[in-house]
Amino acid sequence: FSGMGRPIIATVLSFGFELPVSLGAVALYILRFHGDLLGVYWIQAGTSGIEVVVVLIVMILSNWNKCADEARKRQDAPSAGINDTESVLDSSAGDDTNDEEQENCCNSVLLNK
Repeated sequence: FSGMGRPIIATVLSFGFELPVSLGAVALYILRFHGDLLGVYWIQAGTSGIEVVVVLIVMILSNWNKCADEARKRQDAPSAGINDTESVLDSSAGDDTNDEEQENCCNSVLLNK
């Protein structure tokens, strides 16, 4: 999702979904049901399958035309040469509009816009 300009969604899915589901399921299996190593592998396979389904749903419901248009806009922005890299970094240091645009790109799936 980061390549689509959606770093917030990637972060939320990693820390808010993937880690709790995979680690939580294994912890529950071991601590509550006193499971063995084979069961841990099956739990990991099952949680990975659930994660794949969630990611596929998000990707299928994404507004790909909007993401492509915004990527084209970002590509049309003037590129910085080797000598003027510092001036570009200094001029955009306090500008959060590009970050906001990237976060808003294709967020319609999670925000139901």
